[in-house]
Amino acid sequence: MDMFKLLKQAKEMQSQMKKMQDELKDKTVEADYQGVKVVMNGKLEVLSLKIDPAVLAGNQADKVERIVLRAVNDAIGKTQALMAGEMKKISGGMNIPGLT
Repeated sequence: MDMFKLLKQAKEMQSQMKKMQDELKDKTVEADYQGVKVVMNGKLEVLSLKIDPAVLAGNQADKVERIVLRAVNDAIGKTQALMAGEMKKISGGMNIPGLT
């Protein structure tokens, strides 16, 4: 295999990854769990967190905390799936340890 060709492909992939990272910050995922809605961008930043007042009414703090935690973790999982899908496009389906 031609080393220069491999280096060129690696450089192209690096450029595509940078572009993907820039695009991911503009993509959002939403998770809604038992009245807690989390919106997160592709950089794993929570953009908004909304809690239905009914969740707060009569619930103990530990139950609300568990619901919020579950919603945030669900949003993280969806964001990771979005990122993995984008990486698959760049890598052409190659399994690159640490990246996919």
